[in-house]
Amino acid sequence: MSKKKYDIFYIKTTYSLMIALLISKEIDRYFILNSSISESIKSKILKRWKGISINEDIPLKGIKKYFIKINLSKKIKKEISKISKDSFVYGYIYSTFIGDILKSKFRYCILEDGLANYELKHRNKKKINFKNFLLGGSLFEYESYGVGDETKRIYLTGLAEIPKEIKEKVVLVNLKEMWDLKSEDEKKEILDIFSIYPSEIEVLKNAKNILFTQPLSEDSILSEEEKVELYKKIMRNYSEKEVLIKPHPREKTDYKKVFEKATILKREIPFELLVLLGVKFEKAITIFSTAAFSLGEKVKVDFYGTEIHQNIYKNFGSLENIKIERRKLEE
Repeated sequence: MSKKKYDIFYIKTTYSLMIALLISKEIDRYFILNSSISESIKSKILKRWKGISINEDIPLKGIKKYFIKINLSKKIKKEISKISKDSFVYGYIYSTFIGDILKSKFRYCILEDGLANYELKHRNKKKINFKNFLLGGSLFEYESYGVGDETKRIYLTGLAEIPKEIKEKVVLVNLKEMWDLKSEDEKKEILDIFSIYPSEIEVLKNAKNILFTQPLSEDSILSEEEKVELYKKIMRNYSEKEVLIKPHPREKTDYKKVFEKATILKREIPFELLVLLGVKFEKAITIFSTAAFSLGEKVKVDFYGTEIHQNIYKNFGSLENIKIERRKLEE
């Protein structure tokens, strides 16, 4: 029996999921969904198309990590054994245990997920990893961001200048144009996956400004208290009741307890999709989230920058290729 060809989507964020759904023209889709995707979205995806849910939370130390990798390898290899090698994987930007297995078996395409593909200063090098190989993984840990030969295409929206190392592989995509090309049934399907309803859209249209928060405490860049205090200082510059807060999908902070007068957007909704639906704002507020640049040229961006806190700057650098005037935090 011949193996079936799929568009394989290795998804770890709702933003890359949105791009995947917009890019794909194939009816035959196969999804590998990370545990960071909400249960609601995973359930809807796996009812429509073939796929699996995987938990890639692998401990850095201890014997447990070896058993997790062995089980992950068995699960993913069992699934991909049914799929034609002519399939394309549209996947995550970084080198991961699962991602490296997929890169060794299929042609790999990267989907944009923030600024990482525009900032190649800290990419890892391709190297042999015998431990992962013995546990069922790939012999190689591949280079991140699509620099290596195993990555064939990189889908970007042009958030910043494209580095010369990947320029020949980049396919520039316009989210609005891709959305407009979808049929009404396809649009309804995408909105249903993200649980976006007409009544919610009308409420969101009443907000004047939008604040994009980031998982600074969840990623151990700041403590939870430091993160909340930083956003409190930023919010002093705005009328709270006029602000829609878009939490990052991985955040656990309950912003409604911090900013009672603000409107909080559901975490699983990629904000860029709301822009496609006609939700408009006067101003986008962010420390350094790239989502703020998806609102169009008429929307002013208050970009506070990584320099706002020494720990953020230490981890992410100055992001100097984002050519925009920074706003200083008023003390």
